[in-house]
Amino acid sequence: MTIVYKQMKKRLYLFCLLPTSVVASAPFGVRWGQNLTDFGNVVQASSYQYVITNHLPEPYSLDSQYTLIGDSEVGLKELKIRTKAYRAFSADLASVYDEANVYLKQNGYKQVSETECKLSSYQCTIHGVCEGQSWSGIGTDGTTVLLKKTGVSRSSIFVSISFSASL
Repeated sequence: MTIVYKQMKKRLYLFCLLPTSVVASAPFGVRWGQNLTDFGNVVQASSYQYVITNHLPEPYSLDSQYTLIGDSEVGLKELKIRTKAYRAFSADLASVYDEANVYLKQNGYKQVSETECKLSSYQCTIHGVCEGQSWSGIGTDGTTVLLKKTGVSRSSIFVSISFSASL
């Protein structure tokens, strides 16, 4: 009986040593530190790996594309969502952005900063780099989030949400 107790005590001690971020829940039913191969074919970039998918265990309510970013040692450490493209000042774009903002706040993310819409600036018009309204926040577990409107022209703006864990 004491051998079983000692083994159990040792395992519990080792479990307590694991960083909490490795076993912490990420959005949409995934876990920070999770192996990227769980989500599909892994693409190797220069210093990181990523998977692009349309399916997660608990998908976001909008028709979205997910990019999961990490590496072979740490696993998942960043999750990005991108919606379909909208026109720059359309009611649909505003509605999707507002819905995402409400979603983040309801899920415990506290606002850190917010910027105004810049879609009418010369960068968007002349240079084709459209950066719109953005909102950043932080969760109770230290996960940071960035919600923004971005695109390549006024007729092709999408809403993106980026979640990052500090692993």
